[in-house]
Amino acid sequence: MSATRPSLSSVLAASVSVAALTLAATGAVALVSALDRLKDQSRIELAMTLQRQFDSDYKLDRADIARAYLYPDQPRKGNKKKRKTGLEAAPYDYVMDFFDDVGYLVERGAIDDQMAQRYFAYYLDNYFAATQKLLREGQKKSPHRYEHVFTLVERWRDPAVEKPDLDRFFDEELDFAEPAPAEGPRT
Repeated sequence: MSATRPSLSSVLAASVSVAALTLAATGAVALVSALDRLKDQSRIELAMTLQRQFDSDYKLDRADIARAYLYPDQPRKGNKKKRKTGLEAAPYDYVMDFFDDVGYLVERGAIDDQMAQRYFAYYLDNYFAATQKLLREGQKKSPHRYEHVFTLVERWRDPAVEKPDLDRFFDEELDFAEPAPAEGPRT
């Protein structure tokens, strides 16, 4: 048997093919990695956007809830005719619906869990502690209402943290929504 040597052109063609396959595989790995980074960045940016929304769009509702908690016998501003007082008269359901949406997004992987926890766990823990009884009553009427809130509370609850100081928390919420007026110019 005589062995024939491959021609220089066939060796060169095989080398080019191997190099092309290597480049294609490297490119595919880089593309997948870039897509993963983009997806992670998007999930983090959504958490940041929700945090900004919570601080701006829900500012007045948070103040109303704080007032209702701290001063339960006073009617909500602008609602002097309503009979409900305290948290029942406050827009707690809007804030808890927000947290329910956050929980849904966390469960679906659309928002980064660690970032969402960093931004919202403190607020959720306190609002949940204040409204838990009302939330459970609402679930009697609609069993799936606030299900993501309860899931988030269980997921993020730190057993080392004792019962929150709701008076201090709602004082801070009221100060956030209605900061003390700045001093005028000194003459």
